[in-house]
Amino acid sequence: MGLRASRIPGGGPDSAAAILFNGQVLARVVPVTLAAIDPQTGKLIWGFQAPKNYHINATAAAHGDRIFISAYRELGGAPLGARLIALDTTGKKVWEYRGAGGWPGAVVTNDKVCTGSSTEPFFVCLDPKGNGDGTTRVLWRRKMNGVFEESVPAVYGDKLFVLCTDRYLHAFR
Repeated sequence: MGLRASRIPGGGPDSAAAILFNGQVLARVVPVTLAAIDPQTGKLIWGFQAPKNYHINATAAAHGDRIFISAYRELGGAPLGARLIALDTTGKKVWEYRGAGGWPGAVVTNDKVCTGSSTEPFFVCLDPKGNGDGTTRVLWRRKMNGVFEESVPAVYGDKLFVLCTDRYLHAFR
């Protein structure tokens, strides 16, 4: 017994892995779409397109009733205008935070979503639920001596670990 192969045009492994969430495969479709795919049939359930002139680069993060993706604009190979976007489980945008995300992915727990920025020298933790008006609340923000490239923070116990272009692995409690 094998799985039925399916092909979604535009898939690409560059900087983003597919994840399993709520019985769906969430995968980046190059360069602007996050697709939710039925793993049994291979059919598209929904797709979210990044804002106009933006790309999706990092692996999505998901927990509870939220999915988080990083988006950015590009100019000559450099990222601009990083955003972290929260979606509901149907792919509808819930909120957007400018100044986080871009090339790095996010990590999410019960009460926070955290990520760096490829365009701003900050690491930020946000309220994953949002304010109900398309925005969210900053829980804390730390200025760094660099930006974040293609990395995803890791959580272990009460610590958060993240790599930065300042050449350090930072740990937050």
